[in-house]
Amino acid sequence: VTGTRLEAAASASLLLDLGQIRGFDLNFDPALGLSGGEDTLFSRQLVQLGGRIVWCQESVTEDHVPAERLSRRWALHRAMGHGATDARVTILLAGRGAGRMRARVEGIVGGVGRCGFGGARYLLGVVSRNVSHRALGLRMAWRGRGMIVGSLGRSISEYERST
Repeated sequence: VTGTRLEAAASASLLLDLGQIRGFDLNFDPALGLSGGEDTLFSRQLVQLGGRIVWCQESVTEDHVPAERLSRRWALHRAMGHGATDARVTILLAGRGAGRMRARVEGIVGGVGRCGFGGARYLLGVVSRNVSHRALGLRMAWRGRGMIVGSLGRSISEYERST
């Protein structure tokens, strides 16, 4: 709904008030460029600093999706990447010391939980022959796997180009 405040946003169709951004001395973190998450970190920092992100339902965007992204393999890799990115951004925002360690442990525990629930949902889909349960279960498990990887300080390169 237009006007809904968001805690984070992707930068693909984000309209920014550059005066506000400069006032906060906020920049995208290039260290996250190949793994993704620089937009999530940026927008979460913006909100933490007192900025607002507001949804606009009337906004129209167009996004070209390459054919190679229309596969199960790509979708599962993307789910794992999102899990890793979410964990890494949460750790970066946790500060130093105990806060960062707590974020790592929570990411690992959450990831293990997602792997377990995702695996159970996948098996339910196999037994019941429900494609939706199988697909959503796999996606959940792969996201959990990414959360574990990200919590251990690793990243998934989603945007690296092969040369």
